[in-house]
Amino acid sequence: MISRLCTVASLSYLTVAVVDSALSSYALTSSTKLNDLDAEQVTSTDSDKDIETPPVANMEKGYENESDVNTDTVLCTINPPPDAPRFHHPSPYRDGEFLQRGMNVEHIELYRPGGFHPVHIGDKLDGKYEVVHKLGNGKSATVWLCHENELQQWKAIKILTASKSSEECPELKFSAALRDSSHRHFWIDGPNGRHIAFVLPVLGPSISTTRSLVSGIDAINGICASLATSLHVLHDRGICHGNLRPSNVLHKMHSIDSLSKEQVWELLGSPYSHKYRIPVSTIKGDDPRPHTPGYLVRSADMRRLQDWVNRDEVAIIGLSNAFDIADTGKAKVSIQEGYAAPEVLLKGEYGLESDIWSLAYIILHLQAGAYFEDSAIDALTTMEYYLGPLPEEYRQYCVELTPPRDESDVEWDWEDPEEDVDEHHENPWSAFIDVEELEEDYLQWKPRELHVLRRRMLKKTGCSDLLNASLALHVELGGIGLPRTTFKRSQPEILQLSDLLRRMLQYRREQRLRIGEVLDHPWMARALNALFRYPGFGA
Repeated sequence: MISRLCTVASLSYLTVAVVDSALSSYALTSSTKLNDLDAEQVTSTDSDKDIETPPVANMEKGYENESDVNTDTVLCTINPPPDAPRFHHPSPYRDGEFLQRGMNVEHIELYRPGGFHPVHIGDKLDGKYEVVHKLGNGKSATVWLCHENELQQWKAIKILTASKSSEECPELKFSAALRDSSHRHFWIDGPNGRHIAFVLPVLGPSISTTRSLVSGIDAINGICASLATSLHVLHDRGICHGNLRPSNVLHKMHSIDSLSKEQVWELLGSPYSHKYRIPVSTIKGDDPRPHTPGYLVRSADMRRLQDWVNRDEVAIIGLSNAFDIADTGKAKVSIQEGYAAPEVLLKGEYGLESDIWSLAYIILHLQAGAYFEDSAIDALTTMEYYLGPLPEEYRQYCVELTPPRDESDVEWDWEDPEEDVDEHHENPWSAFIDVEELEEDYLQWKPRELHVLRRRMLKKTGCSDLLNASLALHVELGGIGLPRTTFKRSQPEILQLSDLLRRMLQYRREQRLRIGEVLDHPWMARALNALFRYPGFGA
């Protein structure tokens, strides 16, 4: 399989040409960040999650229409404490103060020297890119939907904070490493410093919406293959992504160049409306400019461009945390804890193997609808939920992370679960159904709750371990522009996919598959074939 991969890669729109004697060339892509930019990004969707929720596979939520979200009030007034920030704004960093869901705005305090460049709708960037809407934001960049009026093209302009803007930033560095001659950027001199801005293609929603965008399991499998192949391009160049998660994998878009600004606003919502524009003022009521914009803009929901979303292909973004594996000691990676490998979470060690772990979690997210809570203790609990107790070498690092065990929660009635075991295949994680033997080996602080969940899952599916059980659940697809359908995997496919995931999710990093071995695995080979066969691929 790997011998068939010949790469012609660029950082901003990473392209992989997959060549087979029986196939034409196909493109798989990844790009720098567009919507959810960095691991530090905090949105209301994240803050709404209850950290007490067990890491059980949840089904994808359906598409929320604008009418489903309360957008009447975007700012609530509170009595600020003595050390309150100088700006009134809907800060996503202060739980309980601003309760508006789906705010998707940047932290106003990052508009300062060295921070964000203030942007307003209608601004002309580099003299030709008219700002029409906002696509996303993170802690180190904002991304804007812009129209190039002379060429009548839509582009995404990513503007880094001044402190992150340099000739050594990862996007520029890896552009050279990937021999990208088409990589385009320009510089902006503003009140907060000098900022580098990247001209990028417009991408769609993240793969968290994929299950609602497709109607067949082959499409899901193909997207997994597309993602793995794009990651192979990075790893083949010795580049570790360092922050692989669903919000850093976006659907590609078919061209929207035929749309006018007015049509885009009709589809995405007008950034001039109170639902998208959030005024900013100082506590004294002064104009916050020039360091801060006069208003913030809520990020557009790209699902509203569903007719232009490429449902077959995805792009890797978020390379601001990427690093050369030769410089691992210098890496400053900040990954969402829910998708972090154990060596990252507990020891701060990063490498290509860490990307493999994150890739496996994303595949599980796509295939089973599993969500991974963004806190260290929840991440550890999820690992043990699916894979069994952590090895001793990691347990010494867990003391400060895990709260005291509630022993009253341990003693409870447990029915014999042997009837739940699938007789058709081995039980590699039989420890899950022997509570008395392993009760003290688990780190979770609510063993009763999780063991109940394990037992229910095993009984419901008839499987003998949690990976198999999660994959044995019915898969619900469609819902956004497509009718809803239900799919159930065959037992051979369940066993083959769980075998791949188990090999990628080894606690000891040296035992995990490398990306080339992932692509050579029988399940992934079948997924690649599904990708090539799927209508519209490469269009």
